[in-house]
Amino acid sequence: MEEQLQTEKSELNSLSVKDLFFKYIRFIPWFIISVALALLVAYTYLRYATPIYSSSGTILIKTDEPTSSDQKLEQLFMNDQTQNIQNEMEVLRSRSLMERVVRDLHLETSYMAKGSIRSSNVYKQVP
Repeated sequence: MEEQLQTEKSELNSLSVKDLFFKYIRFIPWFIISVALALLVAYTYLRYATPIYSSSGTILIKTDEPTSSDQKLEQLFMNDQTQNIQNEMEVLRSRSLMERVVRDLHLETSYMAKGSIRSSNVYKQVP
């Protein structure tokens, strides 16, 4: 058993790059076919998948109250200003406000082109 391990190790050490190349050259057609198939599947998926977009924004809320050093110290401990900002953020995130914005700006309108496999949105290409 140990002699067999020794002969296998010596065979591995004696293999050259040329021997390895000719040993695996017969698998090149399978490699090329699998890469081509993977690229075809990726192209098909990207061509017919519905794109998903995300957007985000930032709003700076300023206060009009001038603050002195005493008021700043009180604000650190009272945290009224932070609560006011949190309330404003909740108002801006509210569903009713977002629905009103979408309705007033007519953002629910979409233009679709009927395709052979799926309908696609043609927002940028319409007259």
